[in-house]
Amino acid sequence: LMSMALFNDDLVTQFLLPFVACIFVAVLGLAKELADPWGEDFHDLPLREYMIYLAAPVWFEGDKESVAEHIHWFNEGLGSNSWQWDGDHPIPRVKKRGSSRGETLDFDDFRSLPQIL
Repeated sequence: LMSMALFNDDLVTQFLLPFVACIFVAVLGLAKELADPWGEDFHDLPLREYMIYLAAPVWFEGDKESVAEHIHWFNEGLGSNSWQWDGDHPIPRVKKRGSSRGETLDFDDFRSLPQIL
């Protein structure tokens, strides 16, 4: 690529070719840095921090007191496919907000663990 400027009589080509070549080399270097985002290099995703963030929820007021009750409900649902909830936000219920407003929130399509195994 660099030898083209030596054999070309056009002055614009001779002037611009080194800059264009530097841009191509920089793009190739950037592609090499971003090609494998998993690891501990400078441009890698901080996977460990993401996993810690996803695994440790942010608690709002009153959440910690009711988490055991919700986990028990979830485990019962997974075991017996009974998803009835009569708490603050009963299930099944009709969604009141968002793009799916008016749809029924239930777990009819959800398969329990005995059905899967």
